[in-house]
Amino acid sequence: MEIVINNFHKAGIRNITVVVGHQAEQLIPILEGLHVRHVLNKDYDKGMFSSISTGIRALSPEVEGLFLLPTDIPLVKSHTIKTLCREHQKLDPDLIYPTFQGERGHPPVISGRLFPAILSWDKPGGLRPLFEQYENNAHQVEVIDEGILLDMDTLADYYKIVEFYSLRDRPRQKECEAIFTKFQVQEPVVKHGKMVAYVAQKLAERLNQFGMNLDIGLIIIAALLHDVGKRKGRLSHARRGGRILRSLGYGKVGKIIAAHTDIILEDNFSLDEGMVVYLADKLVNQDEIVSIEERFQWPLTRFSDNSEVMAIVFQRFSNVKSIANKVEWTVGASLQDIISSEKYIKY
Repeated sequence: MEIVINNFHKAGIRNITVVVGHQAEQLIPILEGLHVRHVLNKDYDKGMFSSISTGIRALSPEVEGLFLLPTDIPLVKSHTIKTLCREHQKLDPDLIYPTFQGERGHPPVISGRLFPAILSWDKPGGLRPLFEQYENNAHQVEVIDEGILLDMDTLADYYKIVEFYSLRDRPRQKECEAIFTKFQVQEPVVKHGKMVAYVAQKLAERLNQFGMNLDIGLIIIAALLHDVGKRKGRLSHARRGGRILRSLGYGKVGKIIAAHTDIILEDNFSLDEGMVVYLADKLVNQDEIVSIEERFQWPLTRFSDNSEVMAIVFQRFSNVKSIANKVEWTVGASLQDIISSEKYIKY
């Protein structure tokens, strides 16, 4: 419950009402500590619809709409809530449903115009048959948030949510696919990202065998998505990609992506996740693994008469050689031997 409330607060929602019933005496002190309003549904044993009605009756007449979120769907992200708010303010439909890969989830946004109909509804089946009557003025919003579909109906669902929450700082595989779709990432860029992820995983796994403690999952995701910002425009694709991931709530991934073209190395630097992604990117040309020298052959030839660009190219070449040397020294093997080792990619 605290996770849900905090995510609504992050999205700028302050008017939160929690309807309690079963074990209310245990929940109320927690809600008071969070400074959240609560109302008691004495008829909670009659089902969820009774709690919805109780909550709506407790709202002030000025409320123009509400998010409806059962407490067993705890991992809806704050950026999803913000997106739904913007759509409600822009379109003002009767209903807004978030969808993930085309499947509707929670929380729907319900216009205040429907409150009287909800309170007078006495047909079986809960709200679904009522909402079907307003389908002509319902709107769907595709969001990059698998959490809108995850509930806790079974023990297996609970364990899935626990795992999902433990990796909340990075998008999951389906969410990566949704990011590619939303930002219209071209197939060659996706293929390049998958190969960079493969190389980065190889490097990270071998480094961890020699005492490093790299977050391999974070490395794979950042490598996979590192070129998500590639498109025409003045802003560099690395900075644009970093901004995209940060806007979705993935700050660690965004930081790595933002630095994957121009990384800054301190004297006596220690290898980290961003450096592994940086090196892996420079070992892949399109979707083929190449040497560092092969990767830089084209820019060194193409911009040989442009001193300003050549200075950038030489700096990148120097950076990647420094990282490569440290990787090889740490592992005691060449990059080629590391990458060619047998291992199944996790993505």
